[in-house]
Amino acid sequence: MEGQIRAVRLKAQHTEQKDESFKYLGCRISGERGFHELMARANATWMEWRAFTGALCNKQMPMQFKFRKYGAVFRPTAMAVMANHKK
Repeated sequence: MEGQIRAVRLKAQHTEQKDESFKYLGCRISGERGFHELMARANATWMEWRAFTGALCNKQMPMQFKFRKYGAVFRPTAMAVMANHKK
């Protein structure tokens, strides 16, 4: 057996590769831990939204503060979403 070269042939197999990641809010999330990441992100977003709308809907807050908050948070976010949506 020494000095002999053995040739091994393997049958070619086509394997499908699935993309195990997806894009959410501009970030790529992997499929392995994606569900937990996605839920944490969604919960954090809802918490921020509730805090934001709570300040906007509060009658005791001055209007100037509401306008500033709207201009700083809501308008840029809406513009970014619209820009991404048109693509």
